[in-house]
Amino acid sequence: DKPSPREQSNGPSGNVDRWLRDARDGSQSALGKAFEAGRKYLLTIANNALDDRLRAKVGASDLVQDTYVEAQRCFDQFRGNSDKEFYGWLAGILDHRLANSVRRYCHTQQRKIDRELSGEAWELALGRVSDGDLTPGAALAEQEDQRRARIALEQLEEPWRSVLIERT
Repeated sequence: DKPSPREQSNGPSGNVDRWLRDARDGSQSALGKAFEAGRKYLLTIANNALDDRLRAKVGASDLVQDTYVEAQRCFDQFRGNSDKEFYGWLAGILDHRLANSVRRYCHTQQRKIDRELSGEAWELALGRVSDGDLTPGAALAEQEDQRRARIALEQLEEPWRSVLIERT
């Protein structure tokens, strides 16, 4: 259940209606006041919508801020006249921003949250690697160096090959 904008807003709805009219006349200040009046409402929606896995990647306040940036960019497309319509429009933008975040962080293999290690898991994994242990890449590079050395030794004539083998 989403709280109503009036329950969460910082001012009476009549002010928001007036700010919307002024914003349509070009007042950025009035638009900012209308946004600010709905901040608690949108934060409540965003906080309720974010699960713990996604919360590690994006915050509710970030989603609200992105919503306001998008809403300011396309305010001329808003067709409503009341605070209720305005906050419904903002909630729709917020839902879109949230869906984009879910797609970005939960549905792509590269950024899939389930595949990422927590801080504790990183510490445990790093603790298993001692200074003498090679990373997989370093081990592969060492194997390649050994292969090249064997090939080079095989190409040497016998007296030189024996000298090099004895020295290592």
